[in-house]
Formats: sequence, C-alpha cells, structure tokens
Amino acid sequence: MSITYQTVPLTPAVRKLILDGLQAYGRQSTGYAGDHLEEAPTSFEAWDAKERDTKECVGALVIKPFWGAFHLQLLYVKESHRSFGIASTLMEQALSFARMRQGAFVFVETLSFQAVEFYTKMGFITEFVRHGYTQGISFHYLKKNL
Repeated sequence: MSITYQTVPLTPAVRKLILDGLQAYGRQSTGYAGDHLEEAPTSFEAWDAKERDTKECVGALVIKPFWGAFHLQLLYVKESHRSFGIASTLMEQALSFARMRQGAFVFVETLSFQAVEFYTKMGFITEFVRHGYTQGISFHYLKKNL
C-alpha cells in the first residue's frame, strides 16, 4: 500500500469512492441512504442591474440538504451593497426553501469576526463556540429550527 497526497480538487473517481462509501455506511448504520451527499447545493443570488442589459451579482447564499436538515454553507454580500437588506432577503428565501423541503432546522458555522450578530438577528441560536484560533478568533456553530 502507498499513500499519496494532493493539493488539487478530488478526482471524480476518488469523490465517487468516498460518497458511495459514506452512503453505504449510512444506510447500513441507520437505514437512511444519505442521498444528500450527491444532491447539489442550491444557491440564492442577488443581482443588480448597473446599466441597461448589464447585471452584476452582488450577493449569494448557498444551502445544502444534510440528514433531514439544511447546511447554510456560504453567505456573502458585496460591501457596496450591504445595509440594504439583501442578506436578510437571501436568508428568508433560503429558510422558506428549507421549510418547503421539510427540513427540521438550518445550521451554519461562522467565525467571530463575520456575521454572528446577523445570524442571531435572523433567529439562529448559538449551540457551541470553539475558541483558540489565531488572532483570538472563535468559531461559532448556530442553528435555527424551522
């Protein structure tokens, strides 16, 4: 046996090996196939029309099903477009989507200097904070029941 490492994205064959193995193990352990592993994330995007027929993406939110819940993976709004309610609108759309898909809750991880207050304002509760990262940063784990 040999072990190698790469700093490039997984090859399709290795990704398939991992996902198939995780699904099989999940099915064996819980009776649930874990189909979420292959489901693509859903993005909600905010576009601004700068000029006629010219659009610019100014923000996006990415959410993915995960074992009966939804993982909010990414949320970003360009600095020039913050304070206009774009993030809140993106979040409300994503929460509505997760409810429609019968998710039990939405969870997110964020660093202490990012959007902890925003998530709290949107009704998320902090479940856990991990301290000890460089520059005094902490990692916050938050959840919102649907």
